[in-house]
Amino acid sequence: MSEEEKITRRQVLKILGGMAVLSAVPVALSWSSTFTGKVVRPPGALREDLFLQRCTRCGKCATVCPTGGIVLAGLSSGWRLEGTPVVVGMCQMLKCSRCSEVCPTGALIPFDRNSVDIGSADIDRSKCVAWSDSKPEGKTRACLLCQEVCPVPGTVNYIDTEKCIGCGICKYACPVMCITVTPDKAQRW
Repeated sequence: MSEEEKITRRQVLKILGGMAVLSAVPVALSWSSTFTGKVVRPPGALREDLFLQRCTRCGKCATVCPTGGIVLAGLSSGWRLEGTPVVVGMCQMLKCSRCSEVCPTGALIPFDRNSVDIGSADIDRSKCVAWSDSKPEGKTRACLLCQEVCPVPGTVNYIDTEKCIGCGICKYACPVMCITVTPDKAQRW
C-alpha cells in the first residue's frame, strides 16, 4: 500500500461515527412515530407544553408516591418525554398530594383534592364480566370489584365521565384487566 492509500486513524473514526449516527436515525424515528403522546400526568400537572419546559426530570414525585403509581417515562415514550413522570399505577390523589408538594420547579402545583381530575377510565365491555351475559361458574351475580373500590360513588359499571377522576384504582382491581385510563378530560393548569 502506498503512502497515499493509507487510511488515517482520524478517517476511520469519522467513518465509524457516521455509521453510528446513520444507524440510530431509524430507531429514533420509530420511537417518535409510534408514541401517541397521550400520557396520564400526576395530579397538579401544568399544561403539557409548560410541564415539559419546567420539569427537570428529578424523579422526586415518583419517589414519594405511596402507591408507586408514578414512574418516569422511558425512551419508548419518545425522547421529549423520557424521564418525565407519568401515572401508570393507581393514584390516591383524594388522600395524598405529596407529588406536588415535593416538585422543586412548579411543574406539579398544589391541587384541590375535591376537584382534581387526571383522566378518565374506560371499560372494554366485551371483556367485562359485569357487562357479559354469562356469570362466572357458581356465581349468582357478576363481578363489581371496580364499583367496590372506586373512591367516587356512582362512577363505574358504565364510566360516568363527569364523575371519573382517572385515579386508576378500578383498573388494578379488575380481575380481567378490561379497564384503561387515558388523559382525556384531564384538568391541567
